[in-house]
Amino acid sequence: MRAFASVVVSVFLLTPGVCRAVTLTVSPSMSTAAQGSVVDVAIRISELGLFSAPSLATYDLVLDFDSTVLSLSSVDFGDPILGDRLDVLGLGVLAVSSPAAGSVNLFELSFDTTADLNALQEDAFVLATVHLNAIGVGDGGLGLLVNALGDAEAQALDASTIINPLTIVVPEPSSTALLGLGLFAQAVAGRSTFGRGTSRRPVEDRTTVPVAHPVGE
Repeated sequence: MRAFASVVVSVFLLTPGVCRAVTLTVSPSMSTAAQGSVVDVAIRISELGLFSAPSLATYDLVLDFDSTVLSLSSVDFGDPILGDRLDVLGLGVLAVSSPAAGSVNLFELSFDTTADLNALQEDAFVLATVHLNAIGVGDGGLGLLVNALGDAEAQALDASTIINPLTIVVPEPSSTALLGLGLFAQAVAGRSTFGRGTSRRPVEDRTTVPVAHPVGE
């Protein structure tokens, strides 16, 4: 499927033209996450035209990550608030995610017309959100490879990238766990003190033994 997507992008961008610069930003939902959590990594495009050319019609990107620290959970195409901005009229898109070891390829192609994309698309929005499992500890190793970006007029878009870092750390004990541990330690210490401070006294034998008296007394 990845080879097919590459062919589609190559055919789509046959029209010669001047490259226009946009910005792609990789933004984790947090800069530091605990091992065992799920991190949402958004890929955002900006510096397009605001309801004017250039608008985005297709892209082919590869998000890289350290496979010893992160693993792929799932991918959601589109902006979580605005929706999929390559589908401005609801006609549908061709969207494909292709996972590999330490990466996921993201491809999308709009079915909207040039006029509709130029007139209805915002200048900045999220292309896709990649959900990653934090399986190890260390630098997440995030990176972005731009295979292709194409506008609605079938011209290539040049892109600069901004990668916000992600670090996975060992989770700290929760406050509830710390409180429980403290109470347990206090109980153990109290029991030990009680045991040392008390001793058992020997039980006195108070059994009365009858005394025999000589006859005649």
